[in-house]
Order: sequence, then structure tokens, then C-alpha cells
Amino acid sequence: MSFDPLRGTNEELRDKFWDKYSEKFISIARAPSSQSLLKGNVRLCNEFLKPPHKTGRILKLDLWDEAHHTATLSHIYQNYDEVHAIDISPDVVKKAMYRLKQSGIEVNGVVGDMRKMPYPDNYFDFNFSMGTIEHIPEPIDAMREIYRVLKPGGKAVVGVPNKYEWFGKSIALNIMAYFGIKEDGKEHSFGWKQLRRDLEGCGFKVIREDGPYFMPWFIRATDWFFAQNMPWASTLLLPVIAFCDYLSRSSFLLRHSGLLAAVVEKPMLDRSMATDLATKFGTPLFVTDKSVILKNVEKFRSGFSNYKGGFTLCYSTKTNSQLSILKTMKDSGVVAEVCSFLDMSSALQAGFTGDQMIYEGLTKTNEELTLAVKSKVKIINIESFDEAVRLEKIVKDQNHKIDVGLRLAFPSKTGIKSLLGVTYDRFGNSVKMGEAMRVAEFIIHSEYLNLIGLHCHTGSNQMNTVKYLKGVELVVDFMKLLRDKYNVKISIINMGGGVGIPEIVFYTMFDLGKNFIKNMLGKPIVYIFNESFDFASLAQNIVKKLHDTLDMHGLTYPHLMMEPGRFLVGNSTDLILKVLNTKRTDVADWIIVDGGTNLLPVLTLFSEYHRIEMCTNNTEFKKTSIGGPLLYSADIVASNRLMPKASIGDLMIVRAVGAYCAVQSNQFLYPRAATIMVDGDKSHVIQRRETVDDVLQRDMK
Repeated sequence: MSFDPLRGTNEELRDKFWDKYSEKFISIARAPSSQSLLKGNVRLCNEFLKPPHKTGRILKLDLWDEAHHTATLSHIYQNYDEVHAIDISPDVVKKAMYRLKQSGIEVNGVVGDMRKMPYPDNYFDFNFSMGTIEHIPEPIDAMREIYRVLKPGGKAVVGVPNKYEWFGKSIALNIMAYFGIKEDGKEHSFGWKQLRRDLEGCGFKVIREDGPYFMPWFIRATDWFFAQNMPWASTLLLPVIAFCDYLSRSSFLLRHSGLLAAVVEKPMLDRSMATDLATKFGTPLFVTDKSVILKNVEKFRSGFSNYKGGFTLCYSTKTNSQLSILKTMKDSGVVAEVCSFLDMSSALQAGFTGDQMIYEGLTKTNEELTLAVKSKVKIINIESFDEAVRLEKIVKDQNHKIDVGLRLAFPSKTGIKSLLGVTYDRFGNSVKMGEAMRVAEFIIHSEYLNLIGLHCHTGSNQMNTVKYLKGVELVVDFMKLLRDKYNVKISIINMGGGVGIPEIVFYTMFDLGKNFIKNMLGKPIVYIFNESFDFASLAQNIVKKLHDTLDMHGLTYPHLMMEPGRFLVGNSTDLILKVLNTKRTDVADWIIVDGGTNLLPVLTLFSEYHRIEMCTNNTEFKKTSIGGPLLYSADIVASNRLMPKASIGDLMIVRAVGAYCAVQSNQFLYPRAATIMVDGDKSHVIQRRETVDDVLQRDMK
């Protein structure tokens, strides 16, 4: 049958083509290289698509493996409540289902087209596809269908041939297809750049670049030939294949193997939901997902669960102090870390009691300190000698004693913000300059202040442990000094927050220079998010450092507190904007949207790279800058991004804006946006849209 899977337009012939190919195909399941591929497929499924316990639905695109090849489903089916599969060939489905049934494996296999699957929207928790979508005219059609049938938060592995495989696989296979040696015809192939663009263009978040195994195509092809024609000869390749298995331990080589495997996630706020919410609540609109916050809380707690002195998770309320978010934290047993009168008042209104709050802050007025004392907060971390003196007087007037901590200065730099003079050295009391000991001695000799804690915040947006470990040394050394000199036992240490999130790229000075050059040359600015960030390892390294350093000095393990903000809420909130206009100028193409630096702090926009998604299926991409609605030059959301062509009325989603955006938004030219919270299948307003009257009522007539 003469049919080209990539160019054929007679869809009635497509299933017949694959039927005929299947009928005469000799199984290669026992080929040693097939076992290597199987191990890689199973690893990908177990690492990225395996739920913590048996639950959920998984869909596998194609049943070819189960009919003729690795039978991947036979090795992963036990992880899920339901296993589904689809293939366009009736013969393939028949053979695969027979083989699976013989093994006692229940799979819901159907005959169907991956470009128009017979499943409802948001139906599957997981999807696995390896070496499948490259056989249709437009692979992006299958990507869109995978996106449609996945639930929000669902994950998929999408595997395709590597166009740039080091040994010329793409060229060789197309030549073999041209001469009829490769009977299933030509196939599409991808580089990582194109694969990422297509998947992100469909709405996916790419969370990992991977591959099933590393094996030059000609080794695989030779083993395939042996398996089908002279099986005994496959043993000759065993040493070579074993060496390829060894090389497959390298994540670098896997990313450059013959098959690329993109691990993707459908955002909790998908395009369909964004459209519905924008229609119901209007734009601009902040959308917070409660389930993401709860997941982050559990993840952070779990990271420090094996610290021997006990662990308390606090939330830096300044990150986002909306009452519904504070109530979510309180209901999860998180302590509120407050740093102003407004912060304390918000926490109290959200239901926190004094012993569920800790109080910090660069400056603390007498009014604030009085409220903290009357509220009986768990601990007040003192910033300066003057503050200690004023606090003692307030406590003395109320005739009781309170627990306090001492914040130690950690003058770390702040990345590119340090170019603008943004540093941390003004926070806390310097050990080096003697101020920390001066304040400590005052507290120790006070009848009304009880020194029980030390605090040290080592910086922001940290994705490794370098500064945290230095902070641990600083805190523990000062603990030892207090014990040896004054026999003071510190029972609480607080290592601050500052943990970054992989959903944001925090620019380095090198990145800033690179961006400048790209802007000068008119090149698009593209960054790969830090998919390798391993929070569990970061937490365990901090715990190990604490244990080792405390043991070395013979100190009792104090209770550990940490107070993240961005880590708990940063990726919980997205901002939906609407395209108001598109412009082409002498300098650039522009998309103008209805929210800019009035909702997204300008310093944040120039120091961070956020994922920005257009809710469109337009596959025409071009270099575009995005501007807000404000009549001033710095109102730029992003410069020189590679974006799909936009039309007036299209929606845009700025991802991961849960930290410091809604709370720092302002009324410059436009009232502030509303925020809604998604809780399961329900959504409700947690902060209403500001009106012009709201803004004007503060003015004196």
C-alpha cells in the first residue's frame, strides 16, 4: 500500500497502512536494545508519572509497544487505578489487548486517532507517549489533544526523535524510508528548542528535558535487524549495548540521545479555566490555587522533618498578606511571621493568636511593639540596640517578662539588585562589628527580656545551600559564644526564608549583560527554568550542617524555625491579562495588555524571568515586547520574547506571580485588580476589584 503517513490526506488509508505494517511486523521485544529502551521508559514513568500510591488514570498513546515491542504498560500498570491506551490500527489494538490479557493486565484499549481522542476534557492524570506523534502530518495536533485530556496539574512524557542526534539518525532514517528500507515511512524529528516551543505553545510547562536511553541509532538498527532475521546474532551486541546502558546513567547524554523525552505539566490554571474566569470576573485578574499552597507547605515541612531538635514552619506574611491566604496557612498549622502593625493586624484578623506569630521587622515603632507584647507573640526578634531599650521599657511598664530573639546580620549581596545599591547589611546586628554582642549583653542583663532565640536570614531566591551553610556557622558560633561567656542556652534558631522556586529564573549579573546584548542585537530573550532544583536535597544539607556543627560544639539541638514566603505562595498565583492592542513600531513589535507595572513591581520584572503564555493556538511565533497600559516608558512586562502572534481580545497568563505582586500593586492610573481563589472545582473572590471611588475616597475634599 502506497501511503505516506506524513503527507497522506486520505485518512481512511491511515489505519489500513498501520494494519498492514503490523500484520507483517516481526516482534523485536526480545532484542537487547529493546530491553534498554524498556528500562528507560519505565524509569521515566516511575520518576515522573508515578503517584505516591495507586491512584489516578494514565493514557498511553499507541499500543505498538504492547503488540510488538517493549510492552511498557506491563511494567507500570500497577501504579494506577485505570490504564487506558489508544492506537489507530485495529490490528495493533487486537494483538496488544490479547498479549496484555494473557498477562492478566487490564487495559482499556480503543481504536482511535490521537489527533481527535474519544475522551472528555481533563480526564487523565498522566500520559505517556514515546516515538508516536512523529508519524502524523502535524505532531502539534497530538500535543494539543494530550493537553486537552490531561487534568490541570496532570503530567505527561512526550518522546520524539532527536533531529540533532550525534550520529545522523534523522538523515539516515529518512534516506532508508525513501528507498523503502524503513517501511513505516519518514518521520518528524525535533530539537529541544522546537519541542519546547511547540509544547509551551500548547500551554504545557516543560519541567524536565530527558531521554529514555543513550544508544547510537546504528547499534539499535543492527540489533533490530538481528532480532527479526537472525536472533542468535543479537548476543554479539551485548557488550556494546551494556556499555550504552552504562552511558545512559548520564543525564547529559540522555538529553542528547536518539529519542528526546520532554516531561511536561498542565498548569493548574489552564487555558480553558483562564477563559472562564476572565469571562466571569474580568481582567486583569490574579488567580490563586489553594491546592498548590497546601502542597508547598507539605513539601517544605517534609524537607526538614528529620531535624532532631524539632521544626516549625512559618510564613513570611509580607509575601502575600491577603486574608484568605493567611487563613489557609493558619488552618495548615503554619506560624505567621509578621513585620509591621498592618501585618500583625492582618494575621490577627485571619485568626492567628499571639503564640502563632513571630515578630520581625527592620523598624518597630512603640505602637507596634506594644501590640506585639499585648498579643503575646511567641517571640520578638530584635533588630537593634535602640529597639531592645524601647522594648524593655514597654515590657517593664506592663510588669512582665517576654521571650526575645536576636537577629544576626548577614550582609550577602542581592544579585543584580546590588547594582542599584540593594543589600542586606542593614538588617540585623553585626557580629563582626560587635553590635550583636552589645545587644545580647543588654538582653541578658535585663529583668524583662529573656533571650531564647537567634535569627539569621541569608538572602533571597536561593537555589543552593552555599549561604545557608554559612548562616548556620554564624548562628551556631554565636550560640557557643553565649554559652561559654554567659551560660545562656538558645532554644530556638530561625534560619530565615529566601528559598527560590524553579518556576522563575532570577537573573544574575551575567544574565543582565546577556540580555543587554540580545536587546541590542534584536535577539529574543529565552531562558530555561531550573528544572534540576532539588529542594529535598537543599533541606537535607541544611539539616546535616546543623547536626554536624551543633555536635562539634557540644550544643543541645535548638528548635528550628524557617519562614519562607515565595516558596509557599510564589507558584500558587498567576495573572490573567487581556490584549488591548498590538503595534508595530520602528523598533519592535508590541503587545499591549491591561496590566503592567501597576500590578507587577518594576524591579521584579527587570530582575526575574517569568513564563508568559498566550491563550491562542496560533503557531506563528515572532519576537515581541509586552507593554502595560500605563502612560510611562518603564511600563514593560517583558522585552523581546518569542511569542505567538496575538490578536486584540486574546488572553495572556503571567505565571508564578504569587510573591510580592498583588501586595505591591498600586493605583497608578488604574484601580487594583481582583484576586480569586480556586479551591477544587470552586472559585471565589478573596479580594475584590478596586473601584475609582475606593481610590478617591481617601482624598480630602
